[in-house]
Amino acid sequence: MGLFTKKKTNTSNTNNGQTNAQTKMASNKKDRKKAQNFIKFDEFFENGMMRFNNQYAMMFSFGNFSFESLSKAEQEEFGDNYETWLNGLPVGDSVFMYIINTAEDASTKYDLIKIRKTQPGQEELVKAYNDVLQMRLNESTTLTNTRRFIIYTTISNSNTEAKDYFNSIKGDIETSFFSLLKSRLELVSAEEWLLILSDVITHDKTNPYFILNDNEELCIDADALKNQNLTIKDIISPSYYRVKPGYIESDEVYSKTYYLQKLPNFLSTVFMQDIMSMPFEFTMSINYKQIAADEAAKLIQTKITLINGEIVDKEKKSGNKGYNAVAFDTNLTREKERLEQLQSDMMDRDQKLFGFGMYITIFGDSLEELKANGNTLKSVSAKHLCAIKPLEYQQENGFNASLPLGQKAINKTRYMTTESLRVFIPFSEADLFDRGGFYYGINQISKSIIVYNRLKGQNYNGLILGSSGSGKSFFTKKEIISTLLNRPEDYVYVIDPDGEYGPLAKAFGGSVIDIAPGNGIYINPLDLDIDNSQDKGNDPIVAKSDAVASMVSIMLGAHQSLTPSQKSILNRCVTQIYQPYLEHLAQLSPDPVTGRKPTIDRAACPTLQNLFDALLQQPQTEAQNLALIMEIYATGNFDTFAHRTNQDITNKFTIYNIKDVGSNLKELALQVCINDIWNNMIANKARGAGIFTWFYIDEFHLLLSSDTCSEFLKSIWKRSRKWNGAACGITQNTEELLASPAARAILNNSAVKILLNQSAMDISILKDLVNLTDEETKYINGAEKGSGLLCLGDRVVPFKDRYPKNKIFELINTTDESMIA
Repeated sequence: MGLFTKKKTNTSNTNNGQTNAQTKMASNKKDRKKAQNFIKFDEFFENGMMRFNNQYAMMFSFGNFSFESLSKAEQEEFGDNYETWLNGLPVGDSVFMYIINTAEDASTKYDLIKIRKTQPGQEELVKAYNDVLQMRLNESTTLTNTRRFIIYTTISNSNTEAKDYFNSIKGDIETSFFSLLKSRLELVSAEEWLLILSDVITHDKTNPYFILNDNEELCIDADALKNQNLTIKDIISPSYYRVKPGYIESDEVYSKTYYLQKLPNFLSTVFMQDIMSMPFEFTMSINYKQIAADEAAKLIQTKITLINGEIVDKEKKSGNKGYNAVAFDTNLTREKERLEQLQSDMMDRDQKLFGFGMYITIFGDSLEELKANGNTLKSVSAKHLCAIKPLEYQQENGFNASLPLGQKAINKTRYMTTESLRVFIPFSEADLFDRGGFYYGINQISKSIIVYNRLKGQNYNGLILGSSGSGKSFFTKKEIISTLLNRPEDYVYVIDPDGEYGPLAKAFGGSVIDIAPGNGIYINPLDLDIDNSQDKGNDPIVAKSDAVASMVSIMLGAHQSLTPSQKSILNRCVTQIYQPYLEHLAQLSPDPVTGRKPTIDRAACPTLQNLFDALLQQPQTEAQNLALIMEIYATGNFDTFAHRTNQDITNKFTIYNIKDVGSNLKELALQVCINDIWNNMIANKARGAGIFTWFYIDEFHLLLSSDTCSEFLKSIWKRSRKWNGAACGITQNTEELLASPAARAILNNSAVKILLNQSAMDISILKDLVNLTDEETKYINGAEKGSGLLCLGDRVVPFKDRYPKNKIFELINTTDESMIA
């Protein structure tokens, strides 16, 4: 990906005239040239590398981690990991961490997540949903966007040497960062890096020179730069730049840079959390440079020697005047004690020595706002007994020191051991705010709104786990409504064991398939879509054979699994009864519009009756026994699933109501409905690449009753992503997730796990299964209805949601008023 491209589309909203950036660009070129001089880089490379003189750098972004939610003991353990990470940094090369805080108002964030398109008949529901978003945003205590970056630097003699160096360490630094600090490093491209610099330097969020190419990748508009005779620095520089003794003014924005001058004898990690929570725009850089052991020993000894000399000189001068000057110079004696302690730590406790610097540039739209923000910063530092001082007459260098360029533009270095640096952990509480996501509630720690997009995870699968009365049904219905309102092009299916989802179907124009013995409504479990275009490694007949084996396992009862010989017989018979069906499909004509041949014909699919007959024709005794087991389901009183499908299953929102199917058929009904959803999912994928199928399985634990059933469900969970499927199991029987390796695999293959209130026994199970900390388990022990933990891959976020009494609440809550806000 190059730095330049032909214009396709702008990353920002612009009008037909000149944008603000272009207007500024055309005027005051002398001031702009002056402004460019303080941006210290020479060139960027296509691999994301940047050069300034003979220093090369690469930048990575990393996400937040829920550090605040850890217990004291767990925070101590995390601090140990941070020390390990620090000790693994390259010796002699500077590493810079950056925290960039961007203020955002509630209306701006609301515009990013509100539903804009309203389907006919859903106006009241959309208004209710949007009202909740607006209310929660207005209530949020955190309306800032905090981004985190790390820059690795090295001194090299050539571009090739630097490139080889970064290639050699890239894998190791990504692995160690994630394994120790639970956050993934993502390489920042040159274009992204420049856009970040533009945001920080110009505060212009609508830079027209950054565009998307045909592959939706961020690029710089080469045509615009050429036509206007501009350079890279032109497009990321302010139109003017005025340096004052105590602040900088540029493009009507004021900035002031501070540095960390002194630290108390004891400092906790809360200091960093309080700094990162400041509710205004700032950039902060933290510079680490590990010093080689021999060099470190000489450095500290030299400083001690110099201080001793200074003490001797003062003692001589003060002796003639009749007083001890050293006794009055507490700064001198404290610095000597600090250096001697450093020396002791290095020699006796194997501590590493680091050069350290911390710089914070705050911003304001006026000098009054800049002063107010500065007072907040000083108040936070005073609370922790830290001295954070402004860089008087050094503002330009200070601003550069806080810019994400990986440069030590000012020398305010302190020397500290690994142990003393552990307090500068750059994590607070992991907030979730995904454009295109669904509303899930409020973060119990940061009090910010949670908007999460399940389709951004490693897979789309989910589990909703909670004890009876914990709010599982309410949570599920809330997510279904979010899906239907936000993604009207998608398909949603619900297997409903208690007949409670009918009102949702009515409100959204969905269909309800009432499955019950003798009512003449049929779903054929042997319906088969043979399309394997998204899953070429799987034979549809083999997959159907597994599904049939799972159904027959249910018919066996008593949580029995099939023997290998029984599976072999079933596989033979399934292959046999589908042969005529495959021949039938081969003779069908292609669709005149798409040109694709049909891959399913429900009117021609075999049924359980055909399978029953095929088993009777087999010579083995085991085949006859299987036929005997199947008889009641194929020709007897339980033949509900022995007929061809006679229901319209094309509705985008379909409920399979199995409330009246009877206890003898409930497990089988669940299995049949999943088979039907699978066929629908394959058909939905063929409608368009952006169409997803969401399906919810209540009383999910019933399908984990045998190894055969668990294995079948495991395959569904594993393969659904290829067909844009987002499966979700709902259960209160957490212990079933330990029933078999397949059940545990389903848990591990669910990127989203919603944990509501749990029993003490289930908490102990989940703590191991989901790798929860002691502190995190408190949020699912005695939790309010609709409250608990969102476990999203590596992130765990405590949430709560007392829903306002509106149109949506009335639709999904019929008996319980305890969840009203």
